[in-house]
Amino acid sequence: MKRKYLAARTVALGLALAFAGVAFADQNAIKIAVINDQSGPFSAHGGPGTVAAVKLAVQDFGGTVLGKPIEVLAFDHQNKPDIATSLTTKLIDVDGVDVFVDGAS
Repeated sequence: MKRKYLAARTVALGLALAFAGVAFADQNAIKIAVINDQSGPFSAHGGPGTVAAVKLAVQDFGGTVLGKPIEVLAFDHQNKPDIATSLTTKLIDVDGVDVFVDGAS
């Protein structure tokens, strides 16, 4: 339960920050990326559970903001900094991700 509420607060904060910067003015959807270790040594401390918690938080939030749907994307950085860095850069520059969640390891 705690993870769900933490994810909900994180999503709400991220959305508020994105609105403040009008980061997604021309996009059709608001994109939230969960980037964490999904298959390695830290997968039990976040991993797929964090993805599920964020999806539940978005569902509880209503799934939309100002008529735009919220997309939750999940990525495994395999606990490798080089993969995390290149993946995050691509998600920002190419895919237009608005909010990142997790990434702790």
